[in-house]
Amino acid sequence: MKFLVRSEQLAHLPWAVKNEMPDSLKNSIRNIPGNLNKDPAGLTVLGKAGLTALVKAADEEYNRHREIIREVYGDDFEPDN
Repeated sequence: MKFLVRSEQLAHLPWAVKNEMPDSLKNSIRNIPGNLNKDPAGLTVLGKAGLTALVKAADEEYNRHREIIREVYGDDFEPDN
């Protein structure tokens, strides 16, 4: 396999929470994935996905994605909610 070009690294696999969710559920969604690499069963899950860890990301880490979408679709692009 040859690489023709390499792009900048971008955050991927976003999981989001809604403000309307119970706090306990929001906290679980935010915290459990980041701790998988600290538990044998979690390491098994990560290994099956070909990963070694998951890390928490902030919304602003996806700003470059938004910029790319605007470059392709224009400033008036409105994603479906």
